[in-house]
Amino acid sequence: MVVAHDGQHALDILEHNDFDIVLMDIQMPVMDGLQATRKIRLQQRLAHLPIVAMSAGVTFSEREKCLAVGMADFIAKPIDPLLMFDIIAKVVSKAHPSLATEIALDPLASVQDGQSILNLPGFDAKRLQVLETLMKDREKVLQGIQQFEESFVDIEQEVSAWLAQDNHAAACARLHALKGVAGNWGAIELAALTDQLENILKQGGDPTIEFQQFCVAWQVIRNTMQNLPTLTDLTNLSTDKNTFNHDLLTLGELLTDNKLVPINLLDSLTASAPEQQTELIMRLRKVINIYDYDKALLILRELQ
Repeated sequence: MVVAHDGQHALDILEHNDFDIVLMDIQMPVMDGLQATRKIRLQQRLAHLPIVAMSAGVTFSEREKCLAVGMADFIAKPIDPLLMFDIIAKVVSKAHPSLATEIALDPLASVQDGQSILNLPGFDAKRLQVLETLMKDREKVLQGIQQFEESFVDIEQEVSAWLAQDNHAAACARLHALKGVAGNWGAIELAALTDQLENILKQGGDPTIEFQQFCVAWQVIRNTMQNLPTLTDLTNLSTDKNTFNHDLLTLGELLTDNKLVPINLLDSLTASAPEQQTELIMRLRKVINIYDYDKALLILRELQ
């Protein structure tokens, strides 16, 4: 996969490389996705290259514009990974019949029963599972999430400054970029609240409430990044009985005090748990994931 920073950059890359498909963001600096697609279609070598539009705009007119310039399909943001890969499979299979048998139409088909799911506050577990299955590497998923957070680490301060200057255009542009990336990595609630804030700014309304809600959701993501287990933690979790007992005590204290439970603590607990208690551990993780701490404490007593 190769990432272009804008439409002109995409043209430069395509001039010297061959690809099976292009995922084209509609709103880009320098040259937008529609203009870039028109220029691509003027080149005989690229006339039939599958191009799929990606945009937060879901109006009929925008879809029509995408098809009119020669795009093969349209993916709305925030992106649903299952739908996205279904569209990619359909478009690439149609353009390259020889590749049809190599494309997995169901990215969850290779998920093994009982496979641990990456539960991270602020992220949709199902989408993370799909990404992990498709990328075949949890490390890559975590690295992608970390890069996402690092790319927008100052977003609150940036948007706040633009709002103070009444520069709503700059704020909307930055929020639009965040919305797309957040949706791609499964930060569904953040993407939805970002969309609400962007829309209120475009309408000229008072963004105070929407901005506050956005900041709360973004802080959840920041907290998750601070508590994210290291890659070594994920692959070298202790199975010692003492570790299991220690983790139970630590978890009990956090639940009793209604504090956020770090994901690496749950991963450590899962790895060190006796086989006969695996089912209880999975039930525990599910209720903690929805912040039902009362029920979690009941399950914890069974484990002890």
